[in-house]
Amino acid sequence: MKKFDETRTQQLISSLIDENISAEEMNELNELLQDSPEALDMYLSMTKIDMEMHQDTSLLSHYSDIKPQVKEDLPETVEHLKKCLRLFQLVAAFLVAFIAINYVLPRNQPIKEEVNGSSPGVLAHILKLSEDIKWSKAKAKVGDPIGEEVLIIQKGSINLKYENGAEIKLVGPAEYKLHDQDSATLSYGRLAARIPEAAQGFTIDAPKALITDLGTEFALNVNKQGESKIFVYEGEVVGALLGPDGNTLKHSNLYAKDAVSIDSRSGTLKTLKDTKNFIRIAESPEASLHINQAYVNAVHNSDPIAYWRFNTEDTELITNEMSTSYSGALTGKAKIENGFLVFEKGTKGAFVVDEPIQNINSQGHSIEMWVKPLERSKDMMALASLVALGKPKNNETVKHLAYFGLTPQKSFNRHSPFNFWFASRFPARSGNYGVNCYANQDYKGQHWYHLVCIKNKNSLDIYVNGQLANSVQHELGSGDKAYQFFVGQMDFHRQPWQLHGSIDEVALYDRPLSAREIETHYQSMLEK
Repeated sequence: MKKFDETRTQQLISSLIDENISAEEMNELNELLQDSPEALDMYLSMTKIDMEMHQDTSLLSHYSDIKPQVKEDLPETVEHLKKCLRLFQLVAAFLVAFIAINYVLPRNQPIKEEVNGSSPGVLAHILKLSEDIKWSKAKAKVGDPIGEEVLIIQKGSINLKYENGAEIKLVGPAEYKLHDQDSATLSYGRLAARIPEAAQGFTIDAPKALITDLGTEFALNVNKQGESKIFVYEGEVVGALLGPDGNTLKHSNLYAKDAVSIDSRSGTLKTLKDTKNFIRIAESPEASLHINQAYVNAVHNSDPIAYWRFNTEDTELITNEMSTSYSGALTGKAKIENGFLVFEKGTKGAFVVDEPIQNINSQGHSIEMWVKPLERSKDMMALASLVALGKPKNNETVKHLAYFGLTPQKSFNRHSPFNFWFASRFPARSGNYGVNCYANQDYKGQHWYHLVCIKNKNSLDIYVNGQLANSVQHELGSGDKAYQFFVGQMDFHRQPWQLHGSIDEVALYDRPLSAREIETHYQSMLEK
């Protein structure tokens, strides 16, 4: 029987309410609720408070009369507990389905998204296997799930993608044990890690050593004599030598190009000069995007008012392929690399069309683009916005007609974590009375997505990879005013919500695209 622990139970219920509970925690909470009336009472109380805060008490309306029972009323209490337990099991089943839908397998193709649910206990999936792989899971293939287990690699390499976006590459001979979403052990072997901001704090144990990642890219080599060598490509890592009691004896904060050696035999932590033998995660296949002529033709056939492709070497003027109007320019640190519009982490910049875009809201509008976020950010990230003309006066904020972006896990609005978000306002406003539409599916770092947001007369729509993700029905106004267009930032004058990632093939339409057109655009990318 699971013993009731008030503090632990409160933590688990809070994680459930926040939709941030792991499969292991869900199983633990389920056991507590079955074994402990105190835990069940706490669950009912906390969920009722949460629903009342969001003005939605209908789910618990049947249980609003539950009061503490005296000993003689025990049979009635048991019946209430059984009913409440059935309620919890329904909620738990829903959350398992939610996790399965939102934390999908990595895509096997550069563009087409394969959606497969994760089972309880799944920590990662196989992203890539080398042709010469010899290891303990000989029959495993790309896309297969990996749980809490030990992986022994005799030869070759494997790339794992964790559910939180962290990517690990292992080269044999190696022994690697997965513990949970946030920790693992490398007993020996070579490892490279790319850890997004959302997975900060990921730790790897080695012989008498601990490596704690703070959102970065690093490599770790551990030999069978117990020496660990760490090299940081980007970001920050803490390398620690552990004492006989298992606690940190010495540690070092490492930044880009720093390297240290931690020797469990001599108990030393020292700077490492030779950094030649470290591996690095190459850009994975699903991170590539190759725009073919069929896609370009499909966009042209839909007759956008503007289509910017970012193939030019002239970064001072990015022309519109559809006409001589609406050329744009790069601001700040925004740049073009390899035919993509790129926004690096920690910098500010945008692609801006200063020329007023006419009649963009007379019949509705559509914004189409390819987007690759490089991380799941803890902050909001902007993709595009339509901004009212003129600089704000005094303390006024910028007025937006529409904006399109990526949400963090939580924001001032309620939504599922790491979502695609489209908001519309008419007339253009500065923060109030907007209508929101969320795609209700999470984005992942290092993946390209084909996105289209549409403002109709009576609805907002978001399409992800050719399919309608969500539609919100609402009366929306129209008008013939002109607006500025921003990509990668919200605007110049307020919190920029800067994007960290890449954008390509931006098209702007002065009408709603049809579902058939959007699917045709996406499917054309699959043509050889």
